[in-house]
Amino acid sequence: MQFERTHAYTAYLYAGFGNLALAMMQLCVKLLSKKISTAHILYLRSFFLIMLNSTVLILTGHEFYAKARGAFKLLVIRILLSAMGIYFYFSAVNCISLSVINALWMTSPVWTPFAEWLIIGVQSLGYFRPVSTSQPSLPY
Repeated sequence: MQFERTHAYTAYLYAGFGNLALAMMQLCVKLLSKKISTAHILYLRSFFLIMLNSTVLILTGHEFYAKARGAFKLLVIRILLSAMGIYFYFSAVNCISLSVINALWMTSPVWTPFAEWLIIGVQSLGYFRPVSTSQPSLPY
């Protein structure tokens, strides 16, 4: 994190590279969906993510499982919801264009406050709270 603190524009570079990686992932899924099933794509994706994440956890000395029971339960729920969302997302690739899928995918910030209000009762409707006050200013 020290590097990110000393270089204010690093977060914008990370976001840009992240968006580029997501666009390339979407293109690969579109091309692969003509040859193998959505379930097969997700199986291979999951296998490689487990290998990559396990390596990172071992190298950084982090634990594989959360010790707190409540945290582990929330992680399991998050994994199930994420898997369902990714499966539906990848399934839609066969039916509609990537630009439409991406536009729909990017509406999640609109639905997040509603889900937050419904599930945990946080009164955030009508405004968006900043995640951190230490965010770098815009480059312009």
